[in-house]
Amino acid sequence: IQATVELFNPSTVAQPQRVELYLDNAKESTSPELTLTPGGRVKHTFEFELTTAGIHRGEVRLARPDGSALDDHRFFTVTVDQGIPVAIVKARRHEIRYLDDSFYVEQALAPARSGGWAIRTMALTPDDLMTERLSTYAVVYCVNLPAPGPELAQRLRAYVEGGGNLVWICGDNVEPDAYNQMNQQAEGSLLPAPLLDVRSPQPGEGRDSWSIAFLDKEHRALRDFAEPPSLYQSVLVYKHVRMDARAAEGAAILARLDDGEAILAERSAGKGRVTMLGTSAHVGWTNLPLRPLSLPLCVRLTFVLVGAEQVHH
Repeated sequence: IQATVELFNPSTVAQPQRVELYLDNAKESTSPELTLTPGGRVKHTFEFELTTAGIHRGEVRLARPDGSALDDHRFFTVTVDQGIPVAIVKARRHEIRYLDDSFYVEQALAPARSGGWAIRTMALTPDDLMTERLSTYAVVYCVNLPAPGPELAQRLRAYVEGGGNLVWICGDNVEPDAYNQMNQQAEGSLLPAPLLDVRSPQPGEGRDSWSIAFLDKEHRALRDFAEPPSLYQSVLVYKHVRMDARAAEGAAILARLDDGEAILAERSAGKGRVTMLGTSAHVGWTNLPLRPLSLPLCVRLTFVLVGAEQVHH
């Protein structure tokens, strides 16, 4: 945020002066020495960040009192949106909204179109990510994206290592080899585990889907959904991207299919975290978007990633 203050010297002699910025009654910064010519004006701009939501009180004041103390101060307030800023990135915007790859994610994270909801979403494309200030967002959901190119991958790496939370959701655009190459170029900072291949039931296997058979009951985002088991066991997966969790040091497997394959994994990277759902967010690969687990799981994962706890009434 920028705050600009203008000083005026009504006297007939030059006046040296400094101006100070206070935020919530604490000194934030002091300007360099400013020289005001007789009858002259000079501006100084402070730049600052507010890291907590709510109403903040600001003040700019002269460092040295002048002949009239009544105009040595100027006050302002800044209201920081209390919604958690979340970016939902999709390859393209479909003309029919409910056919968007991210449709169910958007519905889960923004169920209320009016104010008062704890999460504030922004729909973006990969091109938008090249110009967006990623640190603005507490969580970035990348839904069925082709593997980002080197420049965008480096931006995402900087975002994660600086404390951001990156969530990948798979789909037809996710090519394991391209994603692995992207991750190698980012020195392992962009995926929780290397990817193996895309898998669906084959003729003769005697099945047309897998079900989720394991949830990490110790994980804060999942522990509320461990009982009854039918909450997660009723989730069917028809197609998914296999992850090689054994080859990823420090990766945590949060959910497994009934044959032991990982379907949800996460890993710390720098100050941030990367998470991957191995199946899609739409109904082509799984029935998850249609199950009661989907909406609360997506919301709960977002809250846990940013360190915000829900209030239970």
